Amino acid sequence: MKSTNLYKIAWLICLLALATGCLFAQFSGGFGTEVDPYQVSTAAELNSVRNYLTCHFVQINDIDLGIAPYNLGTGWNPIGAVTAFSGVYDGNGHTIYNLIINDPSSYHRGLFAKAENGQLQNIRLQGCYIVSSSSSGILVGIASAEQITNCFISGEISSLANDTGGLAGTANNYTTIQNCETQVTVSGFHYTAGLVGWANFAQIDNCKTVAVISGDDSCGGLVGDSVHSNISNSYAFATLNTLMSTGGLVGMTRSSSNIENCFFSGQISGTEIAGGITGQLDLTSTLTNSYSVASFLGGNSIGGLVSNANPGVISGSYWNTDVSGPVDHNFGEGRTTIEMTYRFAPNTYVGWDFENIWNVDLSGNNNSGYPFLWEEPVSVSDLQNPIPIVIVSSFPNPFTERVTLKAKLLTAGQISCVIYNLKGQMVKRFPMQYTKIGEISYDWDGKDDCQRPITNGIYFINLIVNGRSFGRSKVTFIRRP
Repeated sequence: MKSTNLYKIAWLICLLALATGCLFAQFSGGFGTEVDPYQVSTAAELNSVRNYLTCHFVQINDIDLGIAPYNLGTGWNPIGAVTAFSGVYDGNGHTIYNLIINDPSSYHRGLFAKAENGQLQNIRLQGCYIVSSSSSGILVGIASAEQITNCFISGEISSLANDTGGLAGTANNYTTIQNCETQVTVSGFHYTAGLVGWANFAQIDNCKTVAVISGDDSCGGLVGDSVHSNISNSYAFATLNTLMSTGGLVGMTRSSSNIENCFFSGQISGTEIAGGITGQLDLTSTLTNSYSVASFLGGNSIGGLVSNANPGVISGSYWNTDVSGPVDHNFGEGRTTIEMTYRFAPNTYVGWDFENIWNVDLSGNNNSGYPFLWEEPVSVSDLQNPIPIVIVSSFPNPFTERVTLKAKLLTAGQISCVIYNLKGQMVKRFPMQYTKIGEISYDWDGKDDCQRPITNGIYFINLIVNGRSFGRSKVTFIRRP
C-alpha cells in the first residue's frame, strides 16, 4: 500500500513537470525546475534550451560554439526566435566561446533572439561575431520585462538598421540590466551603443563598457536612445565615429529619462549634435552628479556635457575643458584637468557622495586621478581574469625628438595611451585599439594632439586597459639647443 502511494506521488510529479514542458530533456542532469535546473555542459545541450523555453538552466562547463553545425552557414540560430525565452538561464560564471551569426537579412539576433519575463544571469560570452539586419545584441536581441545580471560580453556586432547593442538590441517593458560589462566593437544605423541600442522603460545600474562605436544617429557609448529609462552608477570608455545625436554615454536622453552618478572618457569624431555625456537631454529628463572627459574631433553643435539648446535639469555635472577644447554649448560646469583630478578644486564635485558612491583616486592609478565608482561591476570577467599587468618602458629617456613607449599586456582587450604634463593636463591621447596578449608600442614625436611641439619637462605615461588605468611612468623631454 505504501509503495502504491509513492508510485502515485511520483506519477503526479511527472505529470506536473510534463505540463510545464520541462520533462525528458537531453541534458547532463536536473529536471528543469528552480531547485533542480537542467545542467548544460555542451554545445548540443545549449542548443536544446530552445525546446524548453520556460525552464531553469545552469551551465556547468565552458562551451565552444565554434564547431559544426553552429559555425556553418549563417551560424547560430538564436534561442527564442519564435516564442520568447521566459525561463532562467544561469551561466554560472562559465564561458560560451565563438558565438557566430552571419545573417545580414535577419533581425532579433544574439545568443537569445527574444527573452521575456525571465532571467539571464552570470553569463559570459567571449569571441563573438554577429552580423544582422536590426534589433540585435550579442546576448539578446530584444529583452522585455527581463532581469539581466552579472553578465560579461566581448566581441563584435554590426547591423544594417536600428537597435544594435553590445549586450542587447532593445531593452524595454521594465527590463533591468545590472552589474554587466561589455568589451565590444559595435556598428549600426540608428540607436547603436556598447550596451543597449534602445532602452525603453528600462533600468540600467552598475554597468560599464569599453567600446568602439560606429553609426548614423542616436549613438552612445553605453545606450543609443533612452526613453523613460534610468541609468545610474555606470560608465563608458569609448571611441565613437557617428553622424549626429551622439553622446559619450547616451545618444539621446528623452521622455523622463534620468542619468545619475555616471561618467565617460573617450573620443567622439565627426558628428553633429554631440555631447560628452548625451547628445540631447530633453526638458523632461535629468543629468545629475556625472562628468565627461571627452575629446571631439570635428563636428558641429558640440557640448562638453550636452549639445541640445533646451536641456532638462543638469545638476552637479562637469566636463574637462582641457580635453574637449572649444565647445558650442556650455551646459553644466566646465573645469580644467587640475580641477577635476585629485586634489579636486573646491567648486568641483559639489554635493557628491564620496562615502557610498564615488571613490577618490589618490594615486592616479585607478582612473587617471578622476573619481571612480566604489561599486565596480563585479562581472564574471573580474572573477575569472586577473588584472592585466602592464609593464611600461621608454627609449630613449630623456628624449630630444622621438620616444618609443612599450607595454607588455598579460590579457587581451581595449587599450589606449594617454600622456599628461606635470600640471595634470592631457597632452596626447593615442586612439583606442584592441590588442592581443603581448607587446604593444607607441611612437611619440614630442607633439601634442594639435601637432604643437611640447616644452621641456617631465611627462607621465598612462595606459588604460579594459577601462582600468595601469603603467603610470614618466619620460623627460629635452629640446636640442
